[in-house]
Amino acid sequence: MLVNRFKLIVLLVSSMVLQAVSVNATNPYRSYFKNVPFPMKELKAPVFKKNTVRITDFGAVGDGMTLNTEAFRASIDALAAKGGGKLIVPPGVWFTGPIVLKSNINFHLEKGALILFSPDFDLYPLVNTVFEGLDTRRCQSPISGYGLENIAITGQGSINGSGHAWRPLKRSKVTESYWKQVVGSGGVLRDPDYWFPSEKSLKGHEMSNMNVPQGLTTDAEWMEVRDFLRPVMISLTECKNVLLQGVLFENSPAWNIHPLMCENVIIDNITVRNPSFSQNGDGLDIESTRNVLVINSYFDVGDDAICIKSGKDADGRRRNRPTENVIVDNCKVFKGHGGFVVGSEMSGSVRNIQVSNCQFLGTDVGLRFKSTRGRGGVVENIFIDDIYMFDIVTDSFLFDLFYGGKSASEALAAGEDSPKAAVAMPVNEETPAFRNIFVKNLVSRNARRAMFFNGLPEMNIENIHVENATFSARYGGFFSESKNIRLKNVRIVPQEGPALTIQNVKNLKVEGDFTYPEDNEGVRIDDASTGIVIPGFQKKLSIRMVESEMKRNPESWMVDFAKAPKWDYTHGLQLQAMAMAGNAFDNPGFFNYALEYATNMVSADGSIKGYKPEEYNIDRVNPGKMLYVIYDRTKDPKYLKAIHLLRDQMRTHPRTSEGGFWHKKVYPHQMWLDGLYMAAPYLAEYGVRFNEPALFDEVAHQLIVMAKNSYDSNTGLYYHGWDESRQQRWADKKTGTSPNFWSRSLGWYMMGLVDVLEHLPAQHPKRPEIIRIFADLSRSLEKFRDPATGMWYQVTDKMAAPGNYLESTASAMFVYSWVKGAQLGLLPAEYLDKGKAAYDQFVKRFVRENADGTVSITDCCAVAGLGGEKVYRDGSYEYYLSEPVRDNDPKAIGPFIMVSLLLNR
Repeated sequence: MLVNRFKLIVLLVSSMVLQAVSVNATNPYRSYFKNVPFPMKELKAPVFKKNTVRITDFGAVGDGMTLNTEAFRASIDALAAKGGGKLIVPPGVWFTGPIVLKSNINFHLEKGALILFSPDFDLYPLVNTVFEGLDTRRCQSPISGYGLENIAITGQGSINGSGHAWRPLKRSKVTESYWKQVVGSGGVLRDPDYWFPSEKSLKGHEMSNMNVPQGLTTDAEWMEVRDFLRPVMISLTECKNVLLQGVLFENSPAWNIHPLMCENVIIDNITVRNPSFSQNGDGLDIESTRNVLVINSYFDVGDDAICIKSGKDADGRRRNRPTENVIVDNCKVFKGHGGFVVGSEMSGSVRNIQVSNCQFLGTDVGLRFKSTRGRGGVVENIFIDDIYMFDIVTDSFLFDLFYGGKSASEALAAGEDSPKAAVAMPVNEETPAFRNIFVKNLVSRNARRAMFFNGLPEMNIENIHVENATFSARYGGFFSESKNIRLKNVRIVPQEGPALTIQNVKNLKVEGDFTYPEDNEGVRIDDASTGIVIPGFQKKLSIRMVESEMKRNPESWMVDFAKAPKWDYTHGLQLQAMAMAGNAFDNPGFFNYALEYATNMVSADGSIKGYKPEEYNIDRVNPGKMLYVIYDRTKDPKYLKAIHLLRDQMRTHPRTSEGGFWHKKVYPHQMWLDGLYMAAPYLAEYGVRFNEPALFDEVAHQLIVMAKNSYDSNTGLYYHGWDESRQQRWADKKTGTSPNFWSRSLGWYMMGLVDVLEHLPAQHPKRPEIIRIFADLSRSLEKFRDPATGMWYQVTDKMAAPGNYLESTASAMFVYSWVKGAQLGLLPAEYLDKGKAAYDQFVKRFVRENADGTVSITDCCAVAGLGGEKVYRDGSYEYYLSEPVRDNDPKAIGPFIMVSLLLNR
């Protein structure tokens, strides 16, 4: 009994397995519909009767010359009369005019069969159709079908639409030899670089908007531009149960394959080709069609490869037929404007699309979503998984809701690859919407830009998720006018600029790992963006400081609390640092902030507003270092003239008896430590740039003269000033030195030493002595650091004296000098660690977070000097403590930004 029951169970299980195998065998496409993230019925290939007809039965000749239009028509009619079946196209070259399909026919091309369509325009009458999403007229398609059921084009043959005879050609897209060949074949030129097949073709172009002629009403008017009305090659309209399988479709006059308002379409293992230069040479355009499976196919085309559409503007909205329920799997795209594309004609909406296991190899864009105002429609519920890209010309992943008709590479060449500043418009039926788009498991190597999201201000692209994605590109991602963006486990490796730029974005959240190169800026976020959550991300302090200064000083001349534009050393110091930050982070805003100052201050002839060389004020030379940075990027000759003008001042600048530069003409016979920074690095770099080696001797002499005359052997420090004449009240009558060690003056000298050594030739005889001065002073300064904070006091050696305070400008200068000195190998390597630690201590002690999101540097001595007329500055301890203390002085901001750049902080 048990044995019989066991046998029965075995028989039942075997029966179930056989039934399952049988079902799967009858529908090889069943597996594609498992786990689809939206409701979609399982598609099956159409089934045909066993009737067969060969086109040779109706007089067709495959010699490539005989016109077989009538043979195709007759064979199709005969097979349709039998209730359908397989129409066999045997090996051969079958030259023909247009072919009109009928229901229940499998149009089968055997191996070796090539259907070659005639280039004779007269064979293709005008018909009413839809093109570029608009109701219009075009020439009849080489293969067409309307209102059919159960149709297929299958086999291992090829279909060639002779598109070269129809398409216009741009010279820039082809080789010169091919261009000459085409022009020599006839046709007309619109201009020297744009060829059309005929006068009618050119006339149609001139009156068209996006390839659709406007304002034509009569048949005669349409006939005058007939040659322009290039047909799609395979046009299937209002058809149901369609199969395209195995065939090569190539060289179409316009789009290649266009299912329009169809239902239940399977496209399996086809190859679609067009030359890369073919205008409107799309591969597959699925428009207002539902229930589609596209698998195992190859595309190498001149425009978008796999494109989802649903009508354009009012025509599309009136039709109101979305493209929905589409699966794309295991497809490869080579050349093309986009690998997988939605739009721009999406006015009837697009929804429920799954794209998986695809490769995009050399396309202009990988994933391309495009539209513009006027379209209307909603694109939603798009699921994209396992996408692999290589050599993407522009963007790996693109949303552009300001599409203007150009390919992404053409827009790039025209300088249209950045978000457009736009005012929000009222939302109405013409406003397109893109939302609920999910991309995961994506790898893109060698693109120009990782991602570009460019939504509308009145209708942001919304709820876009990117998960498990890696991008290597020249530039990172750029998100604009977007909201509810989620990035999870995303890695971006840009060659230039930040990994991610966020501009007017609302609610962006990063989850999991978000990685980018350590030396990269990371994320650049504008003030208009809100709800940005990036765990663990902190803007670099250099960037925050630049942004804070730009916010505090809306115009760059306002730096240093200026009431009016002036040419001054403080502007030179801070704006040089900001321009350097602009270059370091490829941030045009930072660089242009400094450029604005230079542009306003330097005239076309190189003269500088407010600058008077005859005053011989050494401070006025310092901004020349900023001009080096500006000139290197702009190459504007006026900056070069200004650089030479500043150099000329130093040719006749008054000197001490030992050849040391006076600090100013109004301060005769005096050298201040400050002045060594103001001119010496500028002159050293000038010597390198303009091959004036005598300047190396000059700057070395300046540094050594000051060291000799201001050095104090007890402390190892240098006094603020030295008066060779001993006439100043502040000057020691024996030595000529000022009475105290002012930390900022030592900071100026330290920066002067290290910046000169950066340019001083390695073999210069005075280089070892200057390195010794720099190293000895570095060691001496260690003795005068505050034990608790690691910072330095206003008066360097009087650390415990009443009223003395920790001062930030000098501290920033010392940290800069240590770090740069160690990085250049001028100081022992331990000073790099000391500099990094001192940097952190500086931030802890002096950098303040403000309620408005800016950062400030506190405890800056506003100004100090020696002598003068109105109020005499005697250099006493009490004097240095009497000068005002303020926040955000350029003499702290500039060195802090520069050392932050050195440390990539």
